[in-house]
Order: sequence, then C-alpha cells, then structure tokens
Amino acid sequence: MLQHPPAVPPRRHPLRTLALWLCATFPSLPGCAHEGVHAPPSAPKAAATKTVVLVHGMFMTPACWGPWVDALEQQGFEVLAPAWPAHDRAPADARKAHPDPALAAVDLAQVVDHYRTILRGLDEPPVLIGHSMGGLVVQILLAEGLATAAIAIDAAPPKGVFTFNGKFLKSNGRVLRGSLDEPLDMDPERFAYVFVNAQAPAQQRKIWEQFAQPESRRVGRGATTEQGKVDFGAQRGPLLLVTGELDHAVPPVIGRKTFRRYGRANAYTELREIAGADHWLIGSGKWREVFDLSVTWLRARGVAPTPPASPGAAAP
Repeated sequence: MLQHPPAVPPRRHPLRTLALWLCATFPSLPGCAHEGVHAPPSAPKAAATKTVVLVHGMFMTPACWGPWVDALEQQGFEVLAPAWPAHDRAPADARKAHPDPALAAVDLAQVVDHYRTILRGLDEPPVLIGHSMGGLVVQILLAEGLATAAIAIDAAPPKGVFTFNGKFLKSNGRVLRGSLDEPLDMDPERFAYVFVNAQAPAQQRKIWEQFAQPESRRVGRGATTEQGKVDFGAQRGPLLLVTGELDHAVPPVIGRKTFRRYGRANAYTELREIAGADHWLIGSGKWREVFDLSVTWLRARGVAPTPPASPGAAAP
C-alpha cells in the first residue's frame, strides 16, 4: 500500500463538535445524518482482489455466512470463512457442550491473531467483511495493512467508543458481569431481543436454532481494553461501516460515533444505515440488500473482480 505524508488535521469549531455530539447521542434530532463519507483526496486507493475473508461475530460460527459465500462466489470472488478458535462445532453441539472451558478461554487478542495468521498466508491482500465483533476485528486488521478494503456490518464498538443507550446496555451487560471462566449461554429469549428483534417470533426461534451458540466473556470484555483498540489515524484502504436502524446489540449511534473517530484520518471511510434492520443484517430479509450494497461499494472502490458471464450470455 502506498504511503502518504499525514495530513494536517483541521481544527474543529466548538459548535460543530457540539452538533456532532448531539447527533450521535440523539439521532432523531432534525438534521442528523445517518450516512456519511470521509474522502480525503490523497487517501490510499484499494487494490483489486479476488479474495474475500468473512469474519463472524460473537455467539456465531461461519454458518451465519451461508448465503454470502454462494453469492460472493457468483460475483467472481474466492471466499474464505474461517471459524474463530473453539468455534468450529455445529451450533446445536456447542449448546449441548455448554459450559465449555476451551470456549471460555478464548479472548479477543487470540481471535485477531488467528486472522492475522490466515491473512499473512494469502497470495494477495483480501477484502474483509465482518459482522458484529467481527466488524471490529476487520477494522483492526485493515488498520494494520493486512487487507485492501473492509466492510464492517453492525460492528462492535472499538475501545473508547461507548453509548448509554438503554438497548445497548441491556444487550451487552451480561458480557461485563460474571466470571471470565464461565462462558455465556444464549437462550432463545435473549437471542430474540439482542439479534432478531425485528423478526417474527417463529423466525426468531428458527434463526436461534440454526445459528446461535454460547460465547466467551473474554472476547466481549476485550473490546473495552487495549485488545479492542483501533488505530483511527492509520494509512489504510477504504472502509464501509453499515448499521441497522433497529439494532439493539449495536445501535446505529455506535456506527456514527465510530465514523466520527475516523474523521481526521487520511483514509476513505463511509457510513450507511439500513432502515428497518436489526442486528441480523447478514441474514433473513435484509441480507440481500446489505450484500448488494457491499458489492456495489466494492466495485465503486475498484476492488471487485468482473463477475463471471451468466450461462447463455452472448460473447462480447
């Protein structure tokens, strides 16, 4: 990746700083944008790549990326969806094994290092797409220069980004309580509130059965420590932050605050909000909208390969 001299950060006016804080804290106020672009003219460009690495989040396995893998391959990408350490069981088997000491021992640093090893073994810097805590992981790795671009969907807050939003506190409070040696369960009722609050009850139960598993407290708490620190000023490739309007686990205020932290970086950052979406942005009724947005964004950044011709298409 090309290196550029750091840009001199502009001095912010106090009233502008106050306006940004009010919009981040009270997003329904008139004039508060739910989308944004930070595009310095000298920001590093992304290199084209055929490789995508998908990073799942807490309480999940790579199974959550099922439709994404097929759809990305149809667009000409080569797709990897590795499991976090101790996350390679079927979700139902992981629930039966609860409490699992091996799962409880996993922390965020171990997860990030696991992906560092994978990325350093690739033939080319990939696109990273992460969901929830995976969205934080891809931001850390992008800032380290291990990817050409990244998309962070419903991304967990980096160290230093926080909100007193009641839904956020209710969704994540259990992570900050209890023994680190006891992994967290995820029962259907909690899952319905945290992940799929915008879905019908029958769909909520179906998604839980198919995808949800227990999780390590160490991973969640790690995001509040140096393990969750992102270099917001790094010279890096483009980053897209995607939030869901109705997300309880990571309310859109987190995305807006994270976007603001990148405001002085000499790097391209974009924020988009999906109307009517909960935390399950990568599945159910919203996944195709988010997928199409992601591929369109990658093509606009010059990253995505030319998709294969459909069967029966006329030769150029």
